[in-house]
Amino acid sequence: MPPIPHPEGYWYNKYPERLRWETHAVQERYDNFTLTMGRPGDIAWDGYLTTNRGNTYRVAVIYPEHYPFIAPSAFLLSPRLQSQHLSKDGKMCLMTIDDNVWRTNSTAVVIIALAAAWLFAYETHEENCRLGPGYSPCREEKCICWPGPKV
Repeated sequence: MPPIPHPEGYWYNKYPERLRWETHAVQERYDNFTLTMGRPGDIAWDGYLTTNRGNTYRVAVIYPEHYPFIAPSAFLLSPRLQSQHLSKDGKMCLMTIDDNVWRTNSTAVVIIALAAAWLFAYETHEENCRLGPGYSPCREEKCICWPGPKV
């Protein structure tokens, strides 16, 4: 991978070995994800996840400025979905601070895997809870089939 042409100060310039480690980890497990540049200094993984039901979703995992001390964020790029666990800009609610899922030695692979689990939970909810017995929608605020916090 060619060097990323950005000034010193971005986490991946301070910790180039960390970026190599991240790249290796993601490409080893999710070879259809590509490292991309966004706004100056922003880098993200962009790729597709296919669920057990055969649906494909485009997801971006964006690194924060203070990575690895803050976890990357996952965004659902397409298709557009509506859920109380998804913000208007597509940010997926994957975990809370209390979950203790993210560690400074974790990689973006953790976030991609959480995004895949989120999509599975979304589809399960749509299939089983929203349509429920007699096709009456559940009340998401009391739904017990969806794991994790709401946005």
